[in-house]
Amino acid sequence: MKSAQATREVMRGSIAVPSNRFVQDWKAEGKKIIGFHCIYVPEEIIYAAGVFPFRIRPVGCMEVSSADVYMTGLHCTFARGCLEFILDGKLDFLNGLVSTSSCDNIRSIHDICERAGKGYSFMHFIDVPYVISDESIEWYKREIAQFKNRLEGFLGIRITEGDLGDALRVYNETRRLIEQFYELRKKESPPVSGSEAMSITLAAGAIPRNEYNRLLSETIKDIQGRNGISKYRARLMIMGSALDDLSFFQIIEDLGGLVCADSLCFGREYFCKPVETEGDLLGNLARAYLDRPSRARVMGHFSEKDDYLERMIREYCIDGVIHQRIRYCDPWGGDLLRTRKKLKEMNIPLLVIEREYWPTGIGQLRTRVQAFLESIETRRER
Repeated sequence: MKSAQATREVMRGSIAVPSNRFVQDWKAEGKKIIGFHCIYVPEEIIYAAGVFPFRIRPVGCMEVSSADVYMTGLHCTFARGCLEFILDGKLDFLNGLVSTSSCDNIRSIHDICERAGKGYSFMHFIDVPYVISDESIEWYKREIAQFKNRLEGFLGIRITEGDLGDALRVYNETRRLIEQFYELRKKESPPVSGSEAMSITLAAGAIPRNEYNRLLSETIKDIQGRNGISKYRARLMIMGSALDDLSFFQIIEDLGGLVCADSLCFGREYFCKPVETEGDLLGNLARAYLDRPSRARVMGHFSEKDDYLERMIREYCIDGVIHQRIRYCDPWGGDLLRTRKKLKEMNIPLLVIEREYWPTGIGQLRTRVQAFLESIETRRER
C-alpha cells in the first residue's frame, strides 16, 4: 500500500510543475529535452533519438501579460499560457520546440517565437493534413520524414530503423497499458475516479516513457485491487478542448458525477492506435497518428466520429456528456453542432460549458453541473 501511494504521488508530482524531478534528473545527465504542444507530433521519432519528448502545459498559469504583447484576446488562453511560459523562461530547460498546424492558435506560437527571437536551438514545424486519405497520409509521412532528418542533423546522429522500431514498441506498450487502464473504467463500480485517471494520463507527457510505463503498470496493479466507486449520481463523459485542470474533474465528482470516459487530447485521444512495427515504419506512424476519428480538426469522416461517440457511450454506460470548450477554440466550437445532433438522436443529455484555460467561474460551474445531474436523475425517474 505504501509503495502504491508513493507511485501515485510520483505521478501527480510530475504534472504539478513544468520542471519536475524527471526533467531535472534528465538534464543533470546532460541529455536533451524537446517540447511539443500537440498529439500530432510523432514522439517516437524524438524518443528514438535518445531525447525526452516533453508535452508543454502552462500548468498554474493565471496571467499572460507577456504573451498578450504578441497575441490578441481572440487567441485561446491555452495558447497564450503556453507562449507566456516560453517568454518568461519557465520552459528554458527545453532544447527544442516542435509545433504543428493543429489549430491557428497553436500554430501562431511557433511563428511568434521565431519573430520575437525567443526560439530554441532546434525549432521545427510539422504541417498536419485536415483530411484523412491515402494521399494525405503519404504527405504527412513526408512531413515527419523531414522532421526526422532535421532532428538527426541537429543532434549529429542517425536514427536507424532499429532505433525507431524499438521506440514504436515502447510506445505501443503505453497504448496497451492505457487500454487496460480504461477497461477498468467501464466497470459498474470503477476503481478509479475521473480526476485520478486524468492525472495518470497527463503524466505521460511529463515523464520519460520507459519510466512512465513502469509507473503505469504499477498503478494499474494497485487500482485493480481496490474496491470500486459505487456511490455516484451519474456516469459522465467529458469531451472538447484541451483540458488538464484536475479541479474541473474534482468539482464534478464532488457533486456526485463520476467521469468514466473522455475524448480529450490530454486523455484517451493522446494515445493513438498501436503502430505496426514491421514494414514501412514512417508510413505506419503517419497512418496511426492521423487515424483519430474523434478529432474536431479533421474535416469529413462524420459518420466515423458519430460511431466513435456512440461506441464510447455504450461501452462506458454513459448517462450524460459534458462538452467543454476553451473560449475561441473554433474547431471544437464547430464540432459541437454535430455532437449536439448525435446526442439528441441517442437521447443522451448534454451540458455545454465555455471556459478559459485557467479556473474561473467556479461557483457558476458548480451550479450548472448540479442542475445537469438533477436533470439526469429526473429523466431516470420518469
